[in-house]
Amino acid sequence: MARGQERNPFVLVLVDGDGYVFEDDLVSNKDEGGQKAAQLLDEAVKRSLRDRGLEHCRIMVRIYANLTGLSKALSRVNLAGNEKRSLAPFAANFTRTNDLFDFVDAGELKENADSKIRALFRQFVDNPQCKHIYFAGCHDVGYINELTPHASNRDRITLVRHPAFHAEFNKLGLRIEDFPNIFRSTQLDSQHVIYAGHNQAAPNPLHKAIPQQAPAVWNAPQQMAFAGSTQRVCKYFQSGDCKYGKNCNNLHIRETTNGQRRPGTDNVKGVQSWRETSQSSAPPLFPVTTPAQSDSDMMSRTHNSSGDPSLKHPDFATQLPKDVPDGMIPVNARNYRLDEYADPLPDDVREFNYRTSRRKLCNNYHLQGSCPNSAEDCAYDHSYASPGVTSALRQVVSGTPCPRRGACRRLNCLSGHICQKADCKYRGGKAFCRLPFDVHTLELEVARFVPGETLKGAKGSGNGTSREDNASASASSSTPRGESDTEQDVAEGALLSADAEDALHR
Repeated sequence: MARGQERNPFVLVLVDGDGYVFEDDLVSNKDEGGQKAAQLLDEAVKRSLRDRGLEHCRIMVRIYANLTGLSKALSRVNLAGNEKRSLAPFAANFTRTNDLFDFVDAGELKENADSKIRALFRQFVDNPQCKHIYFAGCHDVGYINELTPHASNRDRITLVRHPAFHAEFNKLGLRIEDFPNIFRSTQLDSQHVIYAGHNQAAPNPLHKAIPQQAPAVWNAPQQMAFAGSTQRVCKYFQSGDCKYGKNCNNLHIRETTNGQRRPGTDNVKGVQSWRETSQSSAPPLFPVTTPAQSDSDMMSRTHNSSGDPSLKHPDFATQLPKDVPDGMIPVNARNYRLDEYADPLPDDVREFNYRTSRRKLCNNYHLQGSCPNSAEDCAYDHSYASPGVTSALRQVVSGTPCPRRGACRRLNCLSGHICQKADCKYRGGKAFCRLPFDVHTLELEVARFVPGETLKGAKGSGNGTSREDNASASASSSTPRGESDTEQDVAEGALLSADAEDALHR
C-alpha cells in the first residue's frame, strides 16, 4: 500500500482561468503564446518544487475558464481577435505542450468552472499521490469554504497571488507565491473597461448601459446604471426600500454628497469572472484591479455595497461587529438591528457537531448565561462549552428569523436579524435560508450602538427569552440538505443545521 502511494507522485496546479489571465504578450501571440505560457508555468512550478524537495514529482495543470467570455473581453482591449472563441488556439497549444496540462473550456455558466475547480480540489487534496496543490483562485472569496478545512495543511497547499487577492485568503495562514511574468499582475492599460464581478465600479463609470436580460438564475448579469441613461431612476433604491433588488426595471443610482449620481450596487457588479457576463448581449468585462489597490481597498469596495443579493461574497465577514458594548444593540444607518459576527473555527465546528450529536446544548445557559431549569432538570446540556463551540451554537441559532426583525431591541434575543450564511441561496449559493429575502439586501455596516431592552418575565424561559427566540441547535454530518434549516458546510463536510420546529426548548 505504501509503495503504491509513492508511485507516480505529482503536484496539481489548479487555476480559475476567468480570474487568472495570462500576460498580454502570451495571450496575444495565440499558438506560440499558449506554448510559451505552458513552458513558463512549468518552469516556475519546478523552481518552487525544488525548494520543497518535491522535484521528483510530475506537474499536472488544470485551467478552467469561460473561453467565449474571456475571448470577447480580451478582444475589447485588442489582445485577441474578434472571433467568438479567439482564444481557442492559445488554449489548444497550451494543452498540446504537455501531456498533463489542460486548458479546459468550462462553458458560459459561472457554475461550470466553479464546480469543476471545487470537485478537483476535493478529489486530490487528500490523495496520497498528490503531494502538493497550487491553488490559483484567490480572487474569488467563494472558494474560502473549500479551503478552510485544510488550512492546517501548509505543506500541501500553496496559494497563488493575484492582483485582486482577497484578504480573507490571508487569514488561512497558507503559503502564498507569485508567478511573475505568467499571470497578469496589473490592470489593463485601457481605462474604459468596466470591472465586472465583486461589486467594484470602474474608475470612470460614464459609459453606455449594458442591457439586462430577464434573469433565469441568481447570478444572471445585471444592467449598468450610468449618467445620461434615459431609463427612470428608482426612488425606492435611493431610500433603501426597493424590494425588487436586481430585478427592478428602473435604474439603481445613489446620490453622492455633492449631489451627483453614481451607479448603485443592485445594478453594478465589481471585479469577478467572465462567466456571469456571458449571458448578456453586451461583451463581457475584464476582471482586474489597479496596481495601487491594496487588499483592504478591495475588501472595502466589495463590502460597502451590499445591495446585490446574488453575490456569494459574505459582506458580514468584514462589516458585522465582533464586539458589542454591554447593554447596547448595533444598528445600521436605517436603525435596522445587526447581529454580532459569529465565526467559529473548523475545529470548533467539529467539536460542536460531536457534542450536539450526543446531546443538544442549552441555548439559554450557553448564550445568555442562565436557564430557569437546573442542570439536572433541563433537557439540554449545561456542561462547559468552549468559546469556539459557543460561537458555533450562536451561528446555528441565528438561522431562525426574529419575528420583530430589524426593530428588535431585546438584549436577550437569540434569533437572527440578518443572514450570516456564506453559501446562502439568496447570495448565489445553495444553502436553504429561513430569513426573508429583503434581509439579504441590507447595509451591514454599523452606524451606531443603541441601548437595548431587557424584557423581564417573558413567556417561555425565565431568563427573558420568549418561545419564538428559544430555538435550540443541533448538528449532524448526516443531516440532509433540502427543506431542513441547513446552515453551511464549514468543516470537512460537517453541516450546521437549525431545525426550529424540532428543537424548541419548549
